[in-house]
Amino acid sequence: MRGPSSREIQVFVAGALALDGLHTIIAWLRGSIPMSDRGALVAQAIATLALPLGIAILLKSAVALRAAYVYLGLVVVLGCVAVVAGLSIIGTGLFQYPWVRRFTISLATALVLLLVLLWSAARHPRDENAV
Repeated sequence: MRGPSSREIQVFVAGALALDGLHTIIAWLRGSIPMSDRGALVAQAIATLALPLGIAILLKSAVALRAAYVYLGLVVVLGCVAVVAGLSIIGTGLFQYPWVRRFTISLATALVLLLVLLWSAARHPRDENAV
């Protein structure tokens, strides 16, 4: 039994990115993101970039795939810094805010997607069907 190809993994990651970006846009339109909190606005604006990035990967854009590595890496690193900083300032009360809970779930999702992409690249270094 063969495992998933590199392109199949890229399609999975693209779909997950696009879905996460779409959820952020819907939350924004629904009004569940506080407009007075600049931190929340910046975090959610960055999260909305996942939708066009995911669509571009589905369209086999090699640039978008490279951008996904950078995007996911930055989201993971900066998100961890933000969560640790928030925990050191506010404590565990930080997770009382719904947007913080959504952000940490998106952070965990980004970490898993980055690890899946890295695993796929290590497993299939030169897949002709991949981007």
